[in-house]
Amino acid sequence: MTQPGYRFNPAPGWPPMPPGWTPPQGWTSPADWLAAPEGWQWWTPVVPPAPAVATYPQKMVTKSRQDTSHTFHLLMSLFTCGLWAFFVWLPIIVWHAIGPKKRTVTRLR
Repeated sequence: MTQPGYRFNPAPGWPPMPPGWTPPQGWTSPADWLAAPEGWQWWTPVVPPAPAVATYPQKMVTKSRQDTSHTFHLLMSLFTCGLWAFFVWLPIIVWHAIGPKKRTVTRLR
């Protein structure tokens, strides 16, 4: 007597039954097994497993290109009598104008 959504519930002290096992018609437990308690529920509802919970990263790391430190470049230009401005600062300004644009990379961990 198998009903959909129910499983056979062995009595306390009985060996575990294989998954999906149902007693055949007219089956009785062996004499050396413990007797089932009074009012024992032989069939119990099958509880479906809980749905899987999605896991999300605990930490987010955001990296982006640093902006140019204009104060640093101005001071270096003054200390090098303008050479820094022409050979370092100006190429960096040109590179930022025509080169790859500022990008933000977010890596989830």
